[in-house]
Amino acid sequence: MSSKVVAIVGSYRKGGVIDTAVEAVLEGAREKGAQTRTFYLTEQHIEFCTHCRQCAQAPGAGAQQMSAAGRYGVDPDGD
Repeated sequence: MSSKVVAIVGSYRKGGVIDTAVEAVLEGAREKGAQTRTFYLTEQHIEFCTHCRQCAQAPGAGAQQMSAAGRYGVDPDGD
């Protein structure tokens, strides 16, 4: 099984120094056989906790986590 590397970029300047550094790190990971993916926070719709308490009812299954998993194709369990 290959490794997976996720980059989360919070910079507002796409194509700038941060992007260059992140891409260099990801390229190194790809050369070692890892699958890589980059998320730009400026492109995401991130909401605050709504205190729905779903996370307390089923630990690890909060609404924010579930919606993020479906929206971004990320497995919250790391698979």
